[in-house]
Amino acid sequence: MRFLRFFLFTSKAMARTSGNGGHYCLGVDEAYTKFLEDKIRELTEKNAQLRRRQLKEEREAKLQTAAEVLTENLGTLKRTLSSKF
Repeated sequence: MRFLRFFLFTSKAMARTSGNGGHYCLGVDEAYTKFLEDKIRELTEKNAQLRRRQLKEEREAKLQTAAEVLTENLGTLKRTLSSKF
């Protein structure tokens, strides 16, 4: 994110000093900057969604493993109790 903001800053600075005799095309640069900021926001949101999905899947996998271990322990406990009584 910081790199992209730096890139936007430097591209604006270069646009000010290059081409058209140094004239700066504010409308095009603002539109491009807005486009890039929107893209950054979109990708950030998508990354957050993917991360939440990944964490949910990890939690579900841990719960599944815990359920399997508890089932095995319960079976062992039943066998142990039935053999003693």
